Amino acid sequence: IVWLALWPSLALATDTGTSNNLFVLKKTGEDTFLASRSNLVTRDGISDLFFGYVDLTYGKRINEHWSIDAGYRHARLDLPDGWRDEYRPLVNLAYREQDEKWKIRNRNRLEFRDFDDESDDRIRYRNETVVIVRTTFSRFEFVPYFSQELFYEFTDDKFNQNWITIGAEKTLP
Repeated sequence: IVWLALWPSLALATDTGTSNNLFVLKKTGEDTFLASRSNLVTRDGISDLFFGYVDLTYGKRINEHWSIDAGYRHARLDLPDGWRDEYRPLVNLAYREQDEKWKIRNRNRLEFRDFDDESDDRIRYRNETVVIVRTTFSRFEFVPYFSQELFYEFTDDKFNQNWITIGAEKTLP
Protein backbone atom coordinates (compact mmCIF):
# COMPACT_ATOMS: atom_id res chain seq x y z
CA ILE A 1 0.00 0.00 0.00
CA VAL A 2 2.86 2.38 0.75
CA TRP A 3 4.34 1.77 -2.71
CA LEU A 4 1.02 2.61 -4.34
CA ALA A 5 0.85 5.88 -2.42
CA LEU A 6 4.35 6.80 -3.58
CA TRP A 7 3.95 5.61 -7.17
CA PRO A 8 3.14 9.02 -8.77
CA SER A 9 6.34 10.53 -7.34
CA LEU A 10 8.68 7.75 -8.52
CA ALA A 11 10.90 8.40 -11.52
CA LEU A 12 11.95 5.20 -13.26
CA ALA A 13 14.81 4.75 -15.71
CA THR A 14 15.48 1.59 -17.63
CA ASP A 15 18.46 0.40 -19.58
CA THR A 16 19.78 -2.91 -20.80
CA GLY A 17 23.31 -4.08 -20.31
CA THR A 18 25.53 -6.67 -18.74
CA SER A 19 27.35 -7.07 -15.46
CA ASN A 20 30.18 -9.55 -15.84
CA ASN A 21 31.49 -10.66 -12.46
CA LEU A 22 34.31 -12.84 -11.24
CA PHE A 23 34.29 -13.70 -7.54
CA VAL A 24 37.18 -15.62 -5.96
CA LEU A 25 37.07 -16.85 -2.36
CA LYS A 26 40.07 -18.38 -0.59
CA LYS A 27 39.94 -19.73 2.97
CA THR A 28 42.95 -18.57 4.99
CA GLY A 29 42.00 -20.30 8.25
CA GLU A 30 39.15 -22.06 10.02
CA ASP A 31 36.93 -18.94 9.99
CA THR A 32 38.92 -16.41 7.90
CA PHE A 33 39.01 -15.74 4.17
CA LEU A 34 40.26 -13.54 1.35
CA ALA A 35 37.70 -12.49 -1.26
CA SER A 36 38.26 -10.73 -4.57
CA ARG A 37 35.63 -9.36 -6.89
CA SER A 38 36.15 -8.08 -10.44
CA ASN A 39 33.42 -6.57 -12.58
CA LEU A 40 32.93 -5.05 -16.04
CA VAL A 41 29.59 -3.34 -16.78
CA THR A 42 28.03 -2.36 -20.11
CA ARG A 43 24.94 -0.39 -21.03
CA ASP A 44 23.01 0.00 -24.30
CA GLY A 45 23.07 -3.77 -24.54
CA ILE A 46 26.77 -4.60 -24.72
CA SER A 47 27.94 -1.66 -26.85
CA ASP A 48 29.07 0.74 -24.08
CA LEU A 49 31.62 -0.45 -21.50
CA PHE A 50 31.32 2.27 -18.87
CA PHE A 51 32.31 0.85 -15.48
CA GLY A 52 34.63 -1.67 -13.89
CA TYR A 53 36.32 -2.50 -10.61
CA VAL A 54 38.58 -4.90 -8.80
CA ASP A 55 38.72 -5.38 -5.02
CA LEU A 56 40.27 -7.45 -2.28
CA THR A 57 38.85 -7.97 1.21
CA TYR A 58 39.87 -9.93 4.29
CA GLY A 59 37.08 -11.39 6.36
CA LYS A 60 35.95 -13.53 9.24
CA ARG A 61 32.98 -15.84 9.50
CA ILE A 62 31.25 -14.96 12.78
CA ASN A 63 28.88 -17.96 12.85
CA GLU A 64 26.86 -20.16 10.48
CA HIS A 65 25.00 -17.15 9.03
CA TRP A 66 27.06 -14.00 9.60
CA SER A 67 30.41 -12.78 8.28
CA ILE A 68 32.30 -9.49 8.23
CA ASP A 69 35.05 -8.32 5.90
CA ALA A 70 36.98 -5.14 5.13
CA GLY A 71 39.08 -4.16 2.17
CA TYR A 72 39.68 -1.90 -0.77
CA ARG A 73 38.06 -1.47 -4.20
CA HIS A 74 39.52 0.40 -7.16
CA ALA A 75 36.82 1.46 -9.63
CA ARG A 76 36.81 3.27 -12.99
CA LEU A 77 33.81 5.08 -14.47
CA ASP A 78 33.50 6.48 -18.01
CA LEU A 79 32.14 10.03 -17.71
CA PRO A 80 31.52 12.54 -20.56
CA ASP A 81 34.94 14.17 -19.94
CA GLY A 82 36.85 10.86 -19.68
CA TRP A 83 37.53 8.01 -17.29
CA ARG A 84 37.51 8.76 -13.56
CA ASP A 85 39.28 6.63 -10.95
CA GLU A 86 37.62 5.99 -7.63
CA TYR A 87 39.24 4.63 -4.46
CA ARG A 88 36.88 2.84 -2.06
CA PRO A 89 37.86 1.45 1.33
CA LEU A 90 34.85 -0.62 2.44
CA VAL A 91 33.36 -2.75 5.20
CA ASN A 92 30.77 -5.51 4.64
CA LEU A 93 28.47 -7.27 7.09
CA ALA A 94 26.74 -10.22 5.41
CA TYR A 95 24.00 -12.69 6.30
CA ARG A 96 23.39 -16.02 4.49
CA GLU A 97 20.62 -18.58 4.78
CA GLN A 98 19.93 -21.59 2.58
CA ASP A 99 18.07 -24.83 2.21
CA GLU A 100 17.75 -27.36 -0.61
CA LYS A 101 15.45 -25.09 -2.71
CA TRP A 102 16.97 -21.60 -2.37
CA LYS A 103 19.72 -19.40 -0.95
CA ILE A 104 19.34 -15.86 0.34
CA ARG A 105 22.13 -13.35 0.96
CA ASN A 106 21.90 -9.90 2.47
CA ARG A 107 24.93 -7.64 2.46
CA ASN A 108 25.31 -4.31 4.25
CA ARG A 109 28.23 -2.25 2.96
CA LEU A 110 29.73 1.05 4.06
CA GLU A 111 31.92 2.66 1.37
CA PHE A 112 34.26 5.62 1.62
CA ARG A 113 34.55 6.99 -1.92
CA ASP A 114 37.56 9.12 -2.88
CA PHE A 115 37.75 10.46 -6.45
CA ASP A 116 40.81 11.44 -8.48
CA ASP A 117 39.16 14.61 -9.82
CA GLU A 118 37.51 17.66 -8.27
CA SER A 119 34.44 15.69 -7.11
CA ASP A 120 33.66 15.75 -3.40
CA ASP A 121 34.50 12.58 -1.49
CA ARG A 122 31.45 10.61 -0.45
CA ILE A 123 30.27 8.10 2.15
CA ARG A 124 27.68 5.60 0.96
CA TYR A 125 25.66 2.74 2.48
CA ARG A 126 24.55 -0.12 0.24
CA ASN A 127 22.11 -2.91 1.08
CA GLU A 128 21.85 -5.82 -1.33
CA THR A 129 19.54 -8.82 -1.09
CA VAL A 130 20.04 -11.77 -3.46
CA VAL A 131 17.69 -14.74 -3.78
CA ILE A 132 19.09 -17.75 -5.65
CA VAL A 133 16.76 -20.54 -6.75
CA ARG A 134 18.49 -23.91 -6.63
CA THR A 135 17.21 -25.04 -10.01
CA THR A 136 19.74 -25.37 -12.82
CA PHE A 137 18.99 -24.80 -16.47
CA SER A 138 20.96 -25.31 -19.69
CA ARG A 139 23.79 -27.74 -20.17
CA PHE A 140 26.08 -25.28 -18.34
CA GLU A 141 23.98 -25.67 -15.15
CA PHE A 142 23.28 -21.98 -14.60
CA VAL A 143 21.27 -21.06 -11.50
CA PRO A 144 18.72 -18.19 -11.69
CA TYR A 145 18.80 -15.33 -9.19
CA PHE A 146 17.02 -12.09 -8.34
CA SER A 147 18.64 -9.18 -6.52
CA GLN A 148 17.77 -5.73 -5.26
CA GLU A 149 20.33 -3.18 -4.08
CA LEU A 150 19.53 0.15 -2.44
CA PHE A 151 22.10 2.95 -2.25
CA TYR A 152 22.03 5.68 0.38
CA GLU A 153 24.45 8.62 0.25
CA PHE A 154 25.26 9.97 3.70
CA THR A 155 27.02 12.90 2.04
CA ASP A 156 23.79 14.09 0.37
CA ASP A 157 21.48 12.50 2.97
CA LYS A 158 19.35 10.70 0.38
CA PHE A 159 18.62 7.41 -1.36
CA ASN A 160 20.09 7.75 -4.82
CA GLN A 161 19.81 4.38 -6.57
CA ASN A 162 17.77 1.18 -6.53
CA TRP A 163 19.07 -1.62 -8.75
CA ILE A 164 16.89 -4.62 -9.53
CA THR A 165 18.65 -7.45 -11.33
CA ILE A 166 17.56 -10.77 -12.75
CA GLY A 167 20.29 -13.10 -13.92
CA ALA A 168 22.02 -16.44 -13.83
CA GLU A 169 25.20 -17.54 -12.11
CA LYS A 170 27.55 -20.47 -12.40
CA THR A 171 29.74 -21.79 -9.61
CA LEU A 172 32.95 -23.37 -10.87
CA PRO A 173 34.49 -26.38 -9.12
